Order: sequence, then structure tokens, then C-alpha cells
Amino acid sequence: MAQKKFYETAETQEDVDKIVRAIGKTCYDNREMLGQMAHEETGYGTTAQKIGKIIATTTTQWNIMRGQKSMGEIENIRKEPGVRVFAKPIGVVGCICPATNPVLTIA
Repeated sequence: MAQKKFYETAETQEDVDKIVRAIGKTCYDNREMLGQMAHEETGYGTTAQKIGKIIATTTTQWNIMRGQKSMGEIENIRKEPGVRVFAKPIGVVGCICPATNPVLTIA
């Protein structure tokens, strides 16, 4: 259902970027609540450590991903004439969620 909605919404790279940024920003903006929930659920570390990891992860990942093409024609990494390479975001295919940081895996 979520993937279908994503495809209905994300028609351009700019659309994908807006959605990804919104997910990261939502985690960042709710870092205190999510950090507390993660600490309570896992029993590991402290709430402050979980909050710190949410801040570090969301800001770092956004800076890494910003400007990266994930939709449409991308660079021909094979450098073969006549070969065109296309990217198409399909969402999470599989995800191992560590017991220590359940929120960060999603972020």
C-alpha cells in the first residue's frame, strides 16, 4: 500500500527528495520522544544517547543522500555504448532491525 502511494506521489527526483527529507525531518523533529521510546523498549543505553544517535544519523544520512539520483536515468557505470541505466526507488526490500536502535534503522 505504501509503495503504491509512493509511486502515485513521486513522479520526479525532486518528489523523491522531498519525501525522503520529510521522513528524516520527522524523525529529527521527534527525536526526544523517539529516543525515549527506543530506550524504554530496548533497555540499552540512555535516552540521551538514543537522541544523540537520531540527530547524528538523520543529519548525516541526509547530507550523504542529498543530490544523489535515485530515480530516472543515472550515470552509465558500465561505460558501454548504447547502455542506459535507470534507477527506480522501490522502498525497503528487507531490513534487519537491531535491538539496540529500532528507530535509527527506519530513519
